[in-house]
Amino acid sequence: MIATPLGVLPRSYVTLCALIGEVEAIRLVQRFGGRRLAIPTEPSAQHWLCSHISFDALQRVASHWGGGQLSVPRCLVLRNEAIVTESQLGLSQSRLAGAHGRTERQIRRILAKARGRDKCPQ
Repeated sequence: MIATPLGVLPRSYVTLCALIGEVEAIRLVQRFGGRRLAIPTEPSAQHWLCSHISFDALQRVASHWGGGQLSVPRCLVLRNEAIVTESQLGLSQSRLAGAHGRTERQIRRILAKARGRDKCPQ
């Protein structure tokens, strides 16, 4: 799905992807990145996390972190890649800022950094 080298992603994100898949892991990162979540040892289908990920995914998370806390990584690399991609699709900096909870200045910096990465040394 995303062509990011695994070496730059947090280990907890890689583990989360292995347990529940990238789509559900991204949902958790987008909603709870940078926060700790208490994970039940025996989750039910009515658990509040089931409004964000499937019950099956919650059961797999509980098998690994149940009774403890999951520190959801922020995965800034993934967020920044999404911003660059959406910018290339024509979204304005204002819309990108609103969609990603950033300021327009932060969006400009992310895009400038990405442009600098793409330049080849002469």
